[in-house]
Amino acid sequence: MRIILVVLFALMRIWVVAQCPPGNGESGLELVQNGDFEEGNTGFTSQYNYCNTANCLNPESTYTVDATPNFYHSAFNGTDHTSGSGKFMIINGAGTANAPVWCQTINVTPNTQYLFSTWVCSVVAGSPALLQFSINGVTIGAIFSAPNSTFQWLPFNDTWNSGNSTTATICIVNQNTTLGGNDFGLDDISFQPCVCNFQAPALSDLNICPGDTITTDIQSIATTYLWTPSNGISCATCSVVNIYPAVSTAYSVVSIVNNCSDTTQFIVNVYEPPYADAGNDINACFGAPVMLSGDGNGTFSWSPAQGLNSSTLQNPTILNPVNDQAYILSVVTSDGCVALDTVAVSIYNSISLSLSSDTIICPGDTIVLSAGGAQTYTWSPENSLVNFTTADPLAYPLWTTTYTITAADTNGCIAIDSVIVQTHSLSSSPPFDTLICKLEPLVLYPPVGSVYHWYQQQQLMATTDNLSIPTVNSTEVSLVYTDTNGCKAEKQFIIRINNDCDFVELPTAFTPNNDGKNDVFRIIQIGLARYQLSIYNRWGQMIFQTRDASVGWDGTIDGEPAEIGTYVFQLLADLQNGNTVTRQGSVSLIR
Repeated sequence: MRIILVVLFALMRIWVVAQCPPGNGESGLELVQNGDFEEGNTGFTSQYNYCNTANCLNPESTYTVDATPNFYHSAFNGTDHTSGSGKFMIINGAGTANAPVWCQTINVTPNTQYLFSTWVCSVVAGSPALLQFSINGVTIGAIFSAPNSTFQWLPFNDTWNSGNSTTATICIVNQNTTLGGNDFGLDDISFQPCVCNFQAPALSDLNICPGDTITTDIQSIATTYLWTPSNGISCATCSVVNIYPAVSTAYSVVSIVNNCSDTTQFIVNVYEPPYADAGNDINACFGAPVMLSGDGNGTFSWSPAQGLNSSTLQNPTILNPVNDQAYILSVVTSDGCVALDTVAVSIYNSISLSLSSDTIICPGDTIVLSAGGAQTYTWSPENSLVNFTTADPLAYPLWTTTYTITAADTNGCIAIDSVIVQTHSLSSSPPFDTLICKLEPLVLYPPVGSVYHWYQQQQLMATTDNLSIPTVNSTEVSLVYTDTNGCKAEKQFIIRINNDCDFVELPTAFTPNNDGKNDVFRIIQIGLARYQLSIYNRWGQMIFQTRDASVGWDGTIDGEPAEIGTYVFQLLADLQNGNTVTRQGSVSLIR
């Protein structure tokens, strides 16, 4: 039990400074008269007995107002709180609880908070006084212990709300009933109304994009919050709210604490709405470039960017679409607001176009081209085709030609491919033109090939690979054969008969340009029995020699074209008439 009392006593010694409630502060308006006792024993009442003579405080329940406690009681010590030399109330505590030591009646304002305070000292160290405030007969606050030593002042205070009261009889009562000790002093008694000094946090104007939410915190010591208007906010009575107005709005929030309030105003400006339109969904052909069509009121950005010619153009192009893909258009306004839209691009299956293979034909032949797998077909060039808008046109190219086909399916998708039709080079050799003595033996030999048909005056003469022909009259022989490419070719043999057979003719120039005219330098022979023709360059080097009168120099050296210029020839020949011909001269090679 003793331990409990010691603890209780210790708790009563704890000083808690009372303050005006949150949102309020001391007004500085002092309502207590003569609270520092410098005017003496005036302005207040007490159930204690007043005395003012030496040693008059010996009985309990007595008090005086002065500066020297020892004068009124030899055991009392102390000085006033205000200046150390002024007056204060000196009390010999009574043994009866709740007896008012000091009282004063003050006019008050209803529903107002008041701060009641005093300073307390002990004039005797033993058994400190236990004090408590009382207003209109009702004790308030906790019991407060005076200090347990002399010459020490402690503050003692509490708050009180007037409610409906218009007057307040404020008192200080002593709850210590011990007769030994329990002697104390009071000074600087104060009773002041609290006034509102609450200021809510300021809020700056805000900018927000349409549809966005911004969190605003006006949390303070306030206990109540009232937002107006209530539209576009998550809670009209909360300190932390999410704001999402549809249009620019001026908001006002009243923060309230202990009947004190403050109003904060700010504007939430809603930017111009962003706008994005990625266009209608698109059906596109496999691999065919397709343009996206965007619209909006800011800068453009498309994603994914892969496959686009540019991801920041308003209308970019998908260069080679091969798979279905959704493209997202992001439009950012100058205010930083973002709008999104999506367009789906669906890709038709590619055309499985079948096409005939590249081929080679003989000059003058025809070939049927073929294609499949599409709905419509267009071939080009069309000038060597029959029915160029069908799948299987007839081609008759005069030379090697690349035929391009543009095919479309039922979706309008296009596939383009080509086939090459080569033509063999036209086999041509110069006509064989010879002057021969009458009845001189003559064998005609064809160019390299096969399937020979010899004609004279359009009459088939033979199908052999050479032809012995009688040399009675001048005549022409035609050879129709198959060349090394398997193509039909023709060669002319011109045979002239001269009965004189006593001379040799040589040209003075020849033009080996493969035009079929004067391409070979050789003698025009008449009645030769033996023959040798040699050709020399300007340095005397022999570059050609033959003993076959039907063979001449074609203007080449070791298979390469000889230079244009003058060359020396030497001819040795025995004629059928028995004469021997020896000739030496020059011939000009012209191209």
